[in-house]
Amino acid sequence: MDNPKVTILMSFKDGGRFFDEALKSIQHQTMENWELLLVDDGSTDGSLQRARDFVAAEPRACLIENETNIGLAASLNRVVEMARAPFLARMDADDISRPHRLEKQLQHFATDPELGLLGSNIERINRHGRYIPWWPRVSNMPLTHPEIRAQMLFRNPMYHPTIMVRRAALDQSGLKFKYDETFDTTQDYELWARLIQKVKFANMAEPLVQYRKHAGGITTKSTDRQYSNGLRVQRFYCQYLLGDLAWDGLEMQMLRAFSRGRRENDRLGHDYHELCQTILRFERQCAERGDPETAQAITDFIMRRVVYYCLFKLYQPRVIKLLLTLIRARFPDVARSFLQRA
Repeated sequence: MDNPKVTILMSFKDGGRFFDEALKSIQHQTMENWELLLVDDGSTDGSLQRARDFVAAEPRACLIENETNIGLAASLNRVVEMARAPFLARMDADDISRPHRLEKQLQHFATDPELGLLGSNIERINRHGRYIPWWPRVSNMPLTHPEIRAQMLFRNPMYHPTIMVRRAALDQSGLKFKYDETFDTTQDYELWARLIQKVKFANMAEPLVQYRKHAGGITTKSTDRQYSNGLRVQRFYCQYLLGDLAWDGLEMQMLRAFSRGRRENDRLGHDYHELCQTILRFERQCAERGDPETAQAITDFIMRRVVYYCLFKLYQPRVIKLLLTLIRARFPDVARSFLQRA
């Protein structure tokens, strides 16, 4: 392809049984003006030969072979420099892009000239390609820039294999699409935390990628490193949002545990009254230092987490205490009226 519209970036190491399906999902895109840059990062399971066979039969694909394993961030940085298209898209070797993915993302970019980075919701599937019964079938990612900017502090609000980037938007902002190679996990989260300071983000509500959860996946194998690297990103992003008011490590861990609602809560064993004070202080600081839309989006996200705790963990006395403290602080008139009626 002489003038591709989209360059798709895919790094793989031991692509395994899902590799061929991922490649076919790119081949079957309705938007056909693309190039695929494949990077083999030291495969030992036969994936390299399968990639060679694919490239030999597909003129829009190119294969780069690393001499040694250099990691995901370095591999992606290598092919970003080779990309020729005005748009970059990511894809993982174990996921499936829906046939209209590239077409619909380009259409969305056409409606918003200021948009720089676009992701989408995902459908969760297991190693057999079936939906996972105990998880919601479709993710619920924030859609607008203020929502994404707010939730960036608590979690990664973009699914890496769904993103598409308008390179001109980064160029105009003086930024480069380059991963920090000191991160062995959460490279994408760290990059988003830098780009969102100057680039407009969005997510499409429609799930455009089937995201596979399996034992060999990076997110499954590297949970502890993801947690520690995630805290690194959150501290950096908190410094950007709050400046001199940025929090210490323990406060960030408490807020992360509260916002995620997962096993970090048990690991920290924090006091919910102290957590409540942290939440309230955080809201005040964001309102004082951040833009109104982001501050409101942060408050909305925090209150949704409070509702989650009330619905699923209300049997815990400390959760009741958290709820009552927040109600008294945020809605004193409601609390006073309730107590008077009681």
